[in-house]
Amino acid sequence: MQLSSPEHRRIFITRLGTALILLLSQVFAISPVHSQDMARLRITAPDTSQFPLVSFALEPFDAEGTFLAALQPGEVLIYEDARLPEQESTPPATVLPVETTPPLATLTPTVEAEGRAGQVPLPIIPQEVVKIEPGMQILLAFNPGLSMLYPTADSRTRFQVLRSALEAWADSRPSATPDQLYFIAGEEVRLSGSNQPAQWIQAMMDYAPDLLNATPSLASLTRALDLAVDPLPNPLSRRAILWITPILPPAAVQGLPSLADRAARSGVRIDVWLVASEPTPQNESILWQNLNELASVTGGRVFLYTGFNTLPDPETGFANLRHLYQVTYASEIRSGGSHTLQVQIRRDDLVMRSQQVAFDLNLLPPNPILISPPAGISRTWTEGTRQQPAVLQPDSLDLNILVEFADGRPRPLRATRLLVDGVVVDENLAAPFDVFTWDLASLESSSTSRIQVEAEDMLGLTQRSIETLVEVSVETRNLHWWDPLIQPEVLFTVAAVLVAMVGLAVVLLLARRRPRRRIAKNDPLTQPVPGIRKPIRPGKPAPERPSRRSRQGSTPPPARLQRLDDAGNPVPGEVIDLRRREITVGHDARHAMAVIDSPSVSSLHARIVHPRELEYILSDAGSVAGTWVNYSPVSRSGIKLEHGDLVYFGRVAYRFLLANPEPPAEPLVTPYQEME
Repeated sequence: MQLSSPEHRRIFITRLGTALILLLSQVFAISPVHSQDMARLRITAPDTSQFPLVSFALEPFDAEGTFLAALQPGEVLIYEDARLPEQESTPPATVLPVETTPPLATLTPTVEAEGRAGQVPLPIIPQEVVKIEPGMQILLAFNPGLSMLYPTADSRTRFQVLRSALEAWADSRPSATPDQLYFIAGEEVRLSGSNQPAQWIQAMMDYAPDLLNATPSLASLTRALDLAVDPLPNPLSRRAILWITPILPPAAVQGLPSLADRAARSGVRIDVWLVASEPTPQNESILWQNLNELASVTGGRVFLYTGFNTLPDPETGFANLRHLYQVTYASEIRSGGSHTLQVQIRRDDLVMRSQQVAFDLNLLPPNPILISPPAGISRTWTEGTRQQPAVLQPDSLDLNILVEFADGRPRPLRATRLLVDGVVVDENLAAPFDVFTWDLASLESSSTSRIQVEAEDMLGLTQRSIETLVEVSVETRNLHWWDPLIQPEVLFTVAAVLVAMVGLAVVLLLARRRPRRRIAKNDPLTQPVPGIRKPIRPGKPAPERPSRRSRQGSTPPPARLQRLDDAGNPVPGEVIDLRRREITVGHDARHAMAVIDSPSVSSLHARIVHPRELEYILSDAGSVAGTWVNYSPVSRSGIKLEHGDLVYFGRVAYRFLLANPEPPAEPLVTPYQEME
C-alpha cells in the first residue's frame, strides 16, 4: 500500500490503532467509569402568594443518587426560623438567586443517627406532598473531533453510532413532550427550545461536521451553559446537558474547572460522553480528573465510549430530574420581614436535611376603614301623648366599614369591633364583618364622641382605624303638665298602690263578714247539736304576733297547716305557720307568703285571716283547681277552720291544727216534745 499524502498516512495510522484497540478489547475487559453521586436535597424558594398556605418544590436523592420515590407528608419535616444542628462534615450549600438561576437550589443534606442529642424545634407537617413532572430543558452539546471518525465493532464510525443512539432515544419520547430540546454543535445552535422530538432528530440528521479537520474545544459546552439560564415556560423545569466530546487539548482542559463551578451554581446537571480509547484515564489523567469533577459537582456522570462498548440510554441520566414534589403547608409565621425555611426528610434510618433558605415576607395586619362616617348625629324628641310618652330618636345608627389588606394577601377575618371613646360597643365574631349598630340610647345630652373600628384576621394580627369625631346633638325637651305622670316608673308606682289598697279592702271585708245559717224552728231533727261545730262568736282579740327575734325562739305557733302525703300521713318539715294575721297561699313567691310547689296550685290560691284568738278564716282567691275543707268547696266568702279540718289547695292536702285546741263540747240532748 502506497502512502501518497499525509492524509493517507493519517488514515492508515488511525486504522492501525483501531485494530490494536480491537485486539486489546478481546483480552481485557473494558468498562466505563462513572462518577460517584452524593445524596442531596433540592428545594425551591417558597411561594407565599397564598399565605398562610406556603408551597415549594422539593427534590430528594438518596446516597446512590436515585430519586426518593413515594414520599409521604409524615416523612417531611418543615422548620421555620429555626436552625437545626449542623454536623462538622456538612459542606456549606449555595443558594442561588431565582432571577439568574434555575428554580432549584442544591442543598447538601446530612445523614444522621436517630436520637441525636440536642434540642430540636417542633416541625410543621405539610398538608400535601404531590409528585409532579414539570418537564426538562435538555441540551445536546456536540464537540466534533477526529476520533469520532474511527470505526467501531460493526464497521460504522463512532459518530454514526452516537447519532443512531440519540435518534433512538428521541424516537422513544412522546410526539409532544413537556421537554425543551436544544442541539448545539460547536458554537452553532442548530435547534432551540423545541418540544417536538422529531425536529430534534431532523436537526441531528442534517448535521454533517468535518470531523477530519475539526479541532476540539469548550465552545459547545460554554454555549450550552449560556442557554441554560434562559427563562423556561415552567419555572420548576430542571436543566441537563449531555456533552459529547473527544480528548481535549491541554489549553481547553485548564478551562474545565471554571465551567464546572458555573454549572454547579446554576443547578445544571452535566453528563459527559468521552469518545476516546481505553487507556485514556491513564494517559490523560488531568483531563480525566477534570471531567469527573465536572460531572460530580453537577450530579452527572462520565462515560468513556471506545467504539467497542455499548452506549448508555440518555434517559438514565434524565430520569432522576423529571420529577419533583410539590409541598404545601400552613405557615406559623405571624410577622413580616426576613424568615428562613429548612426541610428535613426522615425515612427509616435515613435523615436528609437541607440548609436554610432565606426569604422575605410582606405581612401586614388588616386595615379597617369607616365608610362615610357621620359628621354629626341629631337626637330629637318625638311628639308624646297621654298614651305614648315622648322618646329620643334615633335610638341606633348603622355603620359600614371596608377591610383591606395592604400586603396584598387577603385572608379570613376573626373579628371586627366598633369602639366609641375607647370602649367596645359592638363586635362581630362571624360574617358579616362589615356592619355595626351603634346604640344611642345612653346619649341623653349633647357631646362629642370618638369612634374607630378594629379588625382582627385569622393570624391574630390586629389594627385599628384612626379616630373619627362625631358631634352628638340632643334636643332639649319641653314638658307638658301630664308628662311626669305618664312616665313608666310613676305609672308602675301608682298601680302598685292601687293594688295594695284593693287587697286591703278585700281583706277587711272578708274579716267582718260572718256566715249565716238557716235553722228550722219547729223540726228538732234540724236543730244544731252544740259541741259538734261551734258557731263563730266574738271572742277576745288575737294576741299580737311576736317580734322577729322572739319567733326565732322555741315558741310554737298558735296554729299551723301540716302537709299530708297521699296516704294521709304528715310530711316532716312541710308546715305552714299561721302566726300572722293574714297568710296568702300560692305557688308564686311574688304573690304568696306560703309557697306550695304544685302545678294544681295557682299563683295566688287562697287567704287565711286570723282576726281573733282561735279564729282562722279560709277563703279562696279565685284559684283554678279550687280550695276545699273536708271535701267541700270554699268560696271567696270564706269558712272558719276547726281543729283537725282537712284542707285541700288544689290537689295538695293539709291538716289544720291548733296548738291549744278547746276541748270538745259535750253533746246537748233536747227532749222531744210533741206538737199540740
